[in-house]
Amino acid sequence: MAIVGIGTVVVDHVVELPQYPQSDTKVEILSDWQQLGGPVPVALSTAAHFGAGCAFLGRCGDDG
Repeated sequence: MAIVGIGTVVVDHVVELPQYPQSDTKVEILSDWQQLGGPVPVALSTAAHFGAGCAFLGRCGDDG
C-alpha cells in the first residue's frame, strides 16, 4: 500500500514536569525534547511503522 499525505510539518516541544505548577509559581523541568508533530506527518509515521510506503507533500519554512 502507498500513502501520500499533504499537510503542514509541525515540531512539538515537550517538557516533562514533576507536577503541574500552581499559578504564579515555578517548577523544575525534568526533561525536554522536540518531536514530530502535525496530524498528517504523525499518521504517515505510524503507517510507515506498520510497513506502508509513505510520501509527504508540504512546505517547510524558517519562522525564526
